[in-house]
Amino acid sequence: MRVSMRSLAHWLTATTLCVAGLAVVWAPAVGQTVRVKGRVIEDESELPIDGVRVTLISIDDRRLEIAYTDELGSFEFAVRYRSGVKLRADRIGYKETLTPTLHFDDHDFFRVEIRMKVDAVLLAPLEVVGRSRSFSPVHANFEHRRLTGSGWYITRSDIEELKPSYVTDLLATVPGVRLVSSGSGHRRMPTFGRIPGCYAQVYVDGFQINRGPGFTIDDVVLPGSVEGIEVYRGLATVPAEYLSPDAICGVVAIWTRRGS
Repeated sequence: MRVSMRSLAHWLTATTLCVAGLAVVWAPAVGQTVRVKGRVIEDESELPIDGVRVTLISIDDRRLEIAYTDELGSFEFAVRYRSGVKLRADRIGYKETLTPTLHFDDHDFFRVEIRMKVDAVLLAPLEVVGRSRSFSPVHANFEHRRLTGSGWYITRSDIEELKPSYVTDLLATVPGVRLVSSGSGHRRMPTFGRIPGCYAQVYVDGFQINRGPGFTIDDVVLPGSVEGIEVYRGLATVPAEYLSPDAICGVVAIWTRRGS
């Protein structure tokens, strides 16, 4: 079959349309289905963009089909809607691009190039107005009681300043607290001296841990693991969550540095 030079030149210099980031080249029709083959690139760098969702949309704005670009930015559709379609390209980090309507007429092949602009997201400036060693709600409750309660409180900064060997060394700094030996060696229990043998109730992270004689705080908690300590020397000052028949002997609540 002979092809005239004029026809060949006309095919090689197929019309190119550039509108809203879209470049289209078409070829003469030979069948009923129109092949739309395209590429998505970044507008400034002209590099291909992978993972772009390209949606084929009818003239009346119905979604017909979806394709995703590969690592070369390529995609392809086989279209039977000869009245024309539009293409919408979207991807996180880029501005959504909607092409004008592609009118196929008697053509059966379209090569499309879609350009997408980077969508710069402006973030509000960050200002750090405070820091906390702990973000636990439990520790927040400790801080609330420290500011509003009537007990005696030992904070992490107090512990770092005192550098104690034992937790009971911290309790020794609280007015009215006496440390009574419980067995041999360094084994002490806090008492407030009102009733002989009446030891303070000790809680660690909300759980009461002393049940009978022979127990000492230093057996289970080290100063380095403590975030804060609450000491309530009388029944009238004990918060509701620590009230019990034994609270008359006082309460010591220790909070460890969970999550720090």
